[in-house]
Amino acid sequence: MHFFLWQSNAQTIAEFLASHPRVTKVNYAGLVDHPGHDLHFCQATGAGSVLSFLTGSIALSKHIVESTKYFSIAVSFGSVKSLISLPCFMSHASIPTEVRQARGLT
Repeated sequence: MHFFLWQSNAQTIAEFLASHPRVTKVNYAGLVDHPGHDLHFCQATGAGSVLSFLTGSIALSKHIVESTKYFSIAVSFGSVKSLISLPCFMSHASIPTEVRQARGLT
C-alpha cells in the first residue's frame, strides 16, 4: 500500500519540478513528455518512486541538497527512505568532469 503513496508523491513532485522555471530537466517516466513514457507503461502499471532533475546550476543544486528538510543525503538508493544526492560530488565524483558531461551526467 505504501508504494502507491510513494509513487503518487513522486508524480506530484515530478510535475511540480517540470513546471518550475529553475529546473531544466526532469527524469521521471510518469511524465507524459518523458522519452521513455510509452515504452515504460507497456511494461509497467506505474512510474515508480525514483526521479531525478537538473537545475543547470551547481550552486542551486548544492543549495537544494543541503537545505532540504524532508530528504536525507545519501549515495545509495537501496532503502525505502526519501533520499537526495548530488552525484557530481558524491557517487560520480571520481569521474572527470569532461567524461561525466560527455556521458550526459552533468
